Amino acid sequence: MTEGKLDATLIAEWVAAPDLAVGHDGDYYEYRDGIYVRDPHVVTRLTAQALGRAYTPGVQRQVEAHLHNQDVPRVGVRSLPSGYLDYIVLENGVYWWRERELRPHQRSLGAITKLPIRFDAVAASPAFDRWLLQVLGDDAEMHRHIWEVLGYLLMTGNPLQKIVLLIGEGGNGKGTFLRVLGRLLGEENFSSVSLHTLVEDRFAAASLHGMIANISGDLSSRFLNEPEILKQVTGGDAIQTARKYGQMFKFVPYAVPVFAANEPFRTSDSSYGWRRRWEVIEFSRHVLGSGEFNEQHLFDEASGIFNRAMEGLRRLMDRGRFDPPTAAQEATTRLHDAADPFMLWIAEDENVFRGPDHSAERDDVFKRYRQWCRDSGYQPVAKHVLGRRLNQIGITSTQTRAGGRARRLYVGIGVNLLPDD
Repeated sequence: MTEGKLDATLIAEWVAAPDLAVGHDGDYYEYRDGIYVRDPHVVTRLTAQALGRAYTPGVQRQVEAHLHNQDVPRVGVRSLPSGYLDYIVLENGVYWWRERELRPHQRSLGAITKLPIRFDAVAASPAFDRWLLQVLGDDAEMHRHIWEVLGYLLMTGNPLQKIVLLIGEGGNGKGTFLRVLGRLLGEENFSSVSLHTLVEDRFAAASLHGMIANISGDLSSRFLNEPEILKQVTGGDAIQTARKYGQMFKFVPYAVPVFAANEPFRTSDSSYGWRRRWEVIEFSRHVLGSGEFNEQHLFDEASGIFNRAMEGLRRLMDRGRFDPPTAAQEATTRLHDAADPFMLWIAEDENVFRGPDHSAERDDVFKRYRQWCRDSGYQPVAKHVLGRRLNQIGITSTQTRAGGRARRLYVGIGVNLLPDD
């Protein structure tokens, strides 16, 4: 109060100190138990708390206006210069994973994510180890790889620009792995936007702000056209987006996309930039009905799983790249071959023939390809792009003359043209 009047400036000072902050998304945050928590209503709540019955919306608007003159800190991560954070906030402190050291929570970090895990240096994960043996078999390299993937997914950042896909028929452990990952991250630290929604909904990318991962199961096999946004949100550069009915804001997404699917999906993107992003793990062993199983036993080992995952993370980041075992490499290759309409055309069109003794007019090959795409529901690529793809699989082009007419041919492929081609 100032001479019997409410002083919005003094109220703004009280609201701002010491726990209020603003995120890079423009929303207000409040410091609670080691991190800043997004709370768009915090100013309303604190103003009402300060004024009691004297609170009015008009005074609140004055307080919000005066907050612009307060030194309110910015929190969260606008960008990651090294591509990742070398600490992870836990329930009982901040774990600096390279140094293997737990330190007290630090308000100055401006952290907005905290994993619901208590660090325990001697904790183990015997039940989770047995479960991995059941779903992955005794392939030691695959076990080494899965721990590196898990550690990577618990770190803030995506410096290797990866997308993780778990693939395999139902009842093989994919869902359990995703639920364990979700428990380790905490539901407030991951989004659950499907792959197709991320591509097709212009507001969907805003859901990734401040998230460590994006976890979505049951990936649709529906054709995915022009998935450029997925390369953008894993590329390490800033994107501009907005929440629905909200203001535009710019941020660098670092949530690692994690999807699960029973079968491959089809996509129009076959570029190297697209293919190199995917880390595919196949769950091929049917475990449903193999005995009594309680996932809670795995959830209870969060501290032990975290320790093993940090070992994998340090190993991975020291190497600087993933080193997938043969089984994972083959699963990734199968995904890309099945997802690529061009390769599907080559493999499935009974009117296409390959071999050194075959040749065909370039225009005829394009006509056959274009008609197959139309019949199969795909968008054909341009003629010069088709030529480039054919060259990538060893089909060459040449030019000859016959009867005074130039003939442009592909060598290594033959086609039968149908009446509709």
